[in-house]
Amino acid sequence: MKLNEIIKIIEKVVPKEAIEQGDPCGLQIGKYQKDIRHIRVALEASIDVIEGAIKDDVDMLFVHHPLIYTPIQNICDDTVTGHKIQELIRSDIALYVAHSNMDRATNGLNRYFGNKIELEHITEMSIDTHGYTLIGNLKKPMSLKSYAVFLGQKLSMPNLKYVGDDQKNIEKAAFVTGSGMSLLKEEMFDEVDVFLTGDLKYHDAMWVYESGNCVIDVTHYGSEIMVTELMYELLLQHMDKSVIVSKDNYLVNPIKNSEV
Repeated sequence: MKLNEIIKIIEKVVPKEAIEQGDPCGLQIGKYQKDIRHIRVALEASIDVIEGAIKDDVDMLFVHHPLIYTPIQNICDDTVTGHKIQELIRSDIALYVAHSNMDRATNGLNRYFGNKIELEHITEMSIDTHGYTLIGNLKKPMSLKSYAVFLGQKLSMPNLKYVGDDQKNIEKAAFVTGSGMSLLKEEMFDEVDVFLTGDLKYHDAMWVYESGNCVIDVTHYGSEIMVTELMYELLLQHMDKSVIVSKDNYLVNPIKNSEV
């Protein structure tokens, strides 16, 4: 299939209309008339992912995180971004990004995450005009500490950080995958017992603590790595059988936890 034909299929499932203004989604590198035989889905085009794609004769990377996020002044190999762009162009590998539209799509990443952690009756939170924050009910109430342990097990991310009273009863959660602390609002706790997102910072944590609310940091990586499974499923449902679709297994979580 031609690259432009594949893009049309992707954009029916993950519509361009859901892209947040200014978010660099779509084709970032590639030739629209290129023949695509092998698509690989990945969270992002890291150096490891690109090297793996070259090794495995991949024609197209379909990723969640943009490689080119802000305007760049040059494409030189003395920068990480420049090196990656050069490697993709040299190897004739197309790069397509679905970022905010993947998050906000009806069956996108946020809802996929909610299902993964077994929330029920998932709906949009009315106070979030951007359409990112969803809310859902736990299958059964549990304490904040127990819920943090449960989420760590579901996401294969043990020892999750959290803020709040260990024994606080949790029945309903708001959640945003990735880095969602900018969407934290005091009034959300009128509807839910806890907010789940990644990239929790100290000053935000202190505000949550002093206001008597609860947040669990499900980590950026832990809440979004499942996007590869989601994109893989979406492509298999709609892609021509002549095109190979594979999931990346080269990406490394750059953040490590110390072990005792």
